[in-house]
Amino acid sequence: MSNNGNEIRVWEKIARIFKVEEKRRKAASFGELKLLYSVLLQSSMAGTVQVLSVFPAAKTLPQVRRVLNRWNEEP
Repeated sequence: MSNNGNEIRVWEKIARIFKVEEKRRKAASFGELKLLYSVLLQSSMAGTVQVLSVFPAAKTLPQVRRVLNRWNEEP
């Protein structure tokens, strides 16, 4: 498959996880949702192991470990 197909899968994965997390975070502020998106985007580029070290702000996201685990579990 072409790189475009892989990129589409990555964006679909980001969207799926974001949607699930957004529903779980009913009282989340715009800033929290923006941070969630950033964590997912960083996970797609750096991998979940490095996210917390290369993107220190990720540590402030409530339930960040759940998000990173979901990233690793999703196809």
